[in-house]
Amino acid sequence: MRMDTETISYVLEGHELQNDVQTMIQVFLANRHYIRTDTVTDAEITVKSEMKEGIASAMLYRRGEKASAWSMEYDEKMLTEKEQKRIIKRTIYELLKAETGIRPQWGLLTGVRPAKLISSLLEEGKTDKECLAFLTEDYLVMPHKAALALKVAKAERKILEDNRPEEISLYIGIPFCPTRCLYCSFTAYPLHQYKNRVDEYLDAMFRELDWLAAYSRGFVMKNIYIGGGTPSVLTSEQLCRILGAVYSHFEVEDGAEITVEMNPENVTEELVCSLVRNGVGRVSMGVQSFCDGELALLGRRGSADICEKAFETLRQCGVRNISLDLMLAIPSQTEETLAYTLKKMLALSPEHISAYLLKIEKNTVFGKCGVEEADEEIQRRLYLQTCRTLENAGYEHYEVSNFAKKGFRSVHNSSYWQCVPYLCFGCGASGFDGKIRYKFPESLEAFTGRNGLVEPETEEILDDEDLRRERIMLSLRTSDGVSFNDLNAEQRRFLKSLEASGLTKETVSGFRLTDDGFLVSNTIIVKLSEFE
Repeated sequence: MRMDTETISYVLEGHELQNDVQTMIQVFLANRHYIRTDTVTDAEITVKSEMKEGIASAMLYRRGEKASAWSMEYDEKMLTEKEQKRIIKRTIYELLKAETGIRPQWGLLTGVRPAKLISSLLEEGKTDKECLAFLTEDYLVMPHKAALALKVAKAERKILEDNRPEEISLYIGIPFCPTRCLYCSFTAYPLHQYKNRVDEYLDAMFRELDWLAAYSRGFVMKNIYIGGGTPSVLTSEQLCRILGAVYSHFEVEDGAEITVEMNPENVTEELVCSLVRNGVGRVSMGVQSFCDGELALLGRRGSADICEKAFETLRQCGVRNISLDLMLAIPSQTEETLAYTLKKMLALSPEHISAYLLKIEKNTVFGKCGVEEADEEIQRRLYLQTCRTLENAGYEHYEVSNFAKKGFRSVHNSSYWQCVPYLCFGCGASGFDGKIRYKFPESLEAFTGRNGLVEPETEEILDDEDLRRERIMLSLRTSDGVSFNDLNAEQRRFLKSLEASGLTKETVSGFRLTDDGFLVSNTIIVKLSEFE
């Protein structure tokens, strides 16, 4: 059956589980507009969910005419809220499975976190076999996904048992932007099109925070990072609601680094002062260049003057830790224009600078238009010019793309490179709890209009050997380098051999890459993997 209408209507009778109904419809009929109506109309597609006198039903209507239905009996005396939700979702699941031919691998648990459900069963003393049967029979989860959920739940329980108390980080992704920059490959929804979805997204975030807080009980939050997208397109009230929810849910360490990403054109005294009053001590601002021509080429809306004024506003409002983003190898960028940008940036004296080589991804406007990256020699010259200039100005080059004044290394960045556990929420956001890596879906629809939690798209459980490889890869991107303890004899010899080429340097505890080595770090890391 074709069901490609843009709008899906739904009707509720005998219950008010609107979010559960819409969530299950979205599983089968994704990326539509969903409208609740009081009665069945002549809309192209209408789904009716009904609970009445011990019968739960789901009915499909085409232009007002009933096309199909699926029903099941239930015991009203045994009807808990949890069981009511399961039954409602089951009827819609069976109805739309028959109509579309789709069988979701996570069954009724699509859109919720199965590991949490399994954890509660394990706490009740259920066996592995009983847990698997519960997932496959009651919630229609495919056997291989049920086995994965059980594995993840048991791994999470072990981590929590072994690691409390512990410091942890939190990343919150805001997927809205004023416009999409020509080079941007991140999840970003233009605000002018999705403004009416912001509060829906925040509501979903608060539901997620409820679960994250329970999951992280006993942990101390050492840094909070609100990124995007462009968080500063939200109102001060919306951003402060987020911060308030975080403070009410988590134990936040005294002096914790709390960062908000901002675009220069969104910086206002009212917004910044409000954030400072609510605990924000660090701002990361996307400048990219102080040459207006280069900004225009990148599709940036602002100007160099706006960037400077925004920086002044941040300082006047009491922000004492400012990070500026710098883009290298912009089309037409030369050593002269880069020198000008660096001079202007250093005159402002930010505490931190992140310098990124422009990488053109296929899903960007640049990629679709055939814009090519600068050749490797140009990239090399511009990168090393940046390193020399910033290091001579007193900035520590502590990671491939990051430079900081003494005492101002980013806690957020460093946590990632040091494999410190970090929780996350948001479209396309990735998290790591010490053993498990996960990523949330990029679709805004996956986060809005749901009563349950959002299920990560991918989950990877890392064993001790996986973690060792991760430490090698990540630590080689930092000035601290990789420990001898994580390297085998062949890997040590290989890194030692690169000293003659000026790519590595032996330290007291291991090896680190030089600035030249950072440029070819990916190649070095791949080569190291051949010596496993």
